[in-house]
Amino acid sequence: MDEVGVPSTIRGVIAARIDGLSADRRRVLREVSVVGRDFLHRLVHQVTDRPDGLDASLLDLVGADLIRGTAIDPELEYAFKHALTQEVAYEGLPRRDREALHERVARAIESALADRTGEFAETLAYHYERSGHVEEAVTYLQRSGRKALDRYALAEADSHYRNAYALLIAETGSGTGPVDPARRDRLLLELILDWAQVHYYQGRFGDLHQLVTAHAELPERVGDDGLHARWLAWSGHLVINVLGGIRESIRLLEEAAALAERSGDVTAEAYALAWLPWSLYPAGRTREVPALWERLQALLPAVPDLHHRRYAHIKGLGGAATTAVVRGRTREARDLARDLLAVGGEQGKRRGRRPRLPALGARLVRRDRCRVR
Repeated sequence: MDEVGVPSTIRGVIAARIDGLSADRRRVLREVSVVGRDFLHRLVHQVTDRPDGLDASLLDLVGADLIRGTAIDPELEYAFKHALTQEVAYEGLPRRDREALHERVARAIESALADRTGEFAETLAYHYERSGHVEEAVTYLQRSGRKALDRYALAEADSHYRNAYALLIAETGSGTGPVDPARRDRLLLELILDWAQVHYYQGRFGDLHQLVTAHAELPERVGDDGLHARWLAWSGHLVINVLGGIRESIRLLEEAAALAERSGDVTAEAYALAWLPWSLYPAGRTREVPALWERLQALLPAVPDLHHRRYAHIKGLGGAATTAVVRGRTREARDLARDLLAVGGEQGKRRGRRPRLPALGARLVRRDRCRVR
C-alpha cells in the first residue's frame, strides 16, 4: 500500500483524480469551479480560454464522473457531482487566476443575462467581490440588500449591507478595481441611507446613531442636496429616538423637508414630513400637524419607490392619528386609524395594523368612547 501511495484524505483522492486529467480537461474543470456548483454551458463558453474544445472537455469530465448534465431545455446546464470536487478544483487555482476568472464570470453573466441581472444580484456581488472590483461588488451587494428588505428578510439584508460597508471602509484604492475617493464617498453615503432601513426595522437605533455620527461629514463631502436631505431626516428621527432631543429633532426634520423641497427629492421630503408629527406633538405643536399631513398626502403619489411610498404613508397616517388623539379630536383620530388599518391590511404590514399610540392617546380614546355611549 505504501508503494501505491494511496492518499490519506478524501480531498487527496479528489486532487489526485484532477491531477490525472489532461491539461485541457483540468483547466476546464477549474474554470467551471469558479462559475459555481451549477453552471450554464453558455456562461462557460464565454469564460473559458479555449471555447473550441469546450464540448469535448465537458463530455470527458462527465465520463470521469466529476460533473453531470442536469438540463438540456431550455439551456444546456451541468453541475458538479459533489461540492467537494468543486472546492478542490477551485483551490487548485492560483489567486491571480481566480480573480481574473471571477471577473470574467461576472462580465459573462451581465452580458448573457442582461435582462435578468436583478435575479443574479447576489451571484454578481460574490464574483465581483472575489475579483477585487469593489465598486461593482458594493453596487450588487446593495441591490441584494434591497431585494432582501423587500421580502422583510432583515438578517439577510443586514448581511449584504454589512459586507458592502466593510468593503468600502477597507478600500484604499490599491485593489484590482480601485474606487475613486469621491465615488467611494457617494457609494458609502447611499449605502448607509439604505442600511438605515434595516437598522430601523430591527430596532437598532443606537447602532444606527453611532454609524451616522461616525460619518457625519459624508453629506458635505458628497455635495448632493437630495442625499443630504435624507441624511438630515434620518438624523432628526434618530435624535428623538436615541437622545430624546425634541427641539433638535424638529430642527433637523424641518431643515430636511426644506432642503428636499428645494432639491426636488420627494422621497426625502416624504420621510421628513412623515416623521415630523412624532416630534411635534411632544413639543406641544400639534396644530401644525394637519397641514403637514395634507402636504404629505399630495406628495405621496410622486414618491418613485414603492417601499418608501408605503412606509411614508403608514408613518404619516399614524402620526396624524396620534396627534388627533392628543388634541382631543377622537372622532378624527378614529377615522384616521381606520384608514391606517385599511392601508396596513392592503400592504400586509403588521406595524400598520397595530399602531402604538401613547398612553394618553389610549385613555382619550376610551374616554371619548364612553362619552359617546
